[in-house]
Amino acid sequence: MIEFVDVNKTYENGTVALASASFKIENGEFVFLVGPSGAGKTTVTKLVMREENVTGGHVYLDGNDITLLTQKEIPYLRRKMGVVFQDFRLLDDRTVYENVEFAMQIIGASRRDIRRRVPVVLNEVGLNYKAKMLPRQLSGGEQQRVALARAIVNRPSILIADEPTGNLNPKTAMEIMDLFERINSMGTTIIMATHAKDIVDIMHKRVIEVEDGAIVRDEQGGAYTNVDGQI
Repeated sequence: MIEFVDVNKTYENGTVALASASFKIENGEFVFLVGPSGAGKTTVTKLVMREENVTGGHVYLDGNDITLLTQKEIPYLRRKMGVVFQDFRLLDDRTVYENVEFAMQIIGASRRDIRRRVPVVLNEVGLNYKAKMLPRQLSGGEQQRVALARAIVNRPSILIADEPTGNLNPKTAMEIMDLFERINSMGTTIIMATHAKDIVDIMHKRVIEVEDGAIVRDEQGGAYTNVDGQI
């Protein structure tokens, strides 16, 4: 479970990214973070990953206050997480297989485990037949599938996605969302920051809306906008 308790985040330039934000995300939930650009969505994900830390309040993961972690402890926290970005962030000089393999090498997985696991995950995202290709030889949707495979290859309990469909056409975006849905159905908690109104409206997941650093809506089975058409 992820829990934010009266979380405040103010940057050195005085920008208030979050103000007294409190919510809980249970294990296995699928949550959309919505709101205007600069509202605080990405700050939420960065605090969960401890890429940044709070200026007030607490963030708990499975009951442990991760705001108190030392720099040496943060990499172990991140082993529980997979991350998918809008711009894919693939290694251009490595093949599809090697991009996914790299995520396992980082945590010290054995060569035997890598040889077993990587083909399985590439098959799950429908790219086993393109394992030897480089990212530049793939479409945008295929590159995002590689990024997703890399994010889940170490079996994370939490998958964080920041605008994962932002660079994709609507058809490809829904195909990627189907993969997220399948991953979530296997028990992985998903937190996704997005501006994709159509996707949020179709999927009817929990929606947490952030505006000017405040949580202004938390709705199960919600849409991108509330009943008054506000966001």
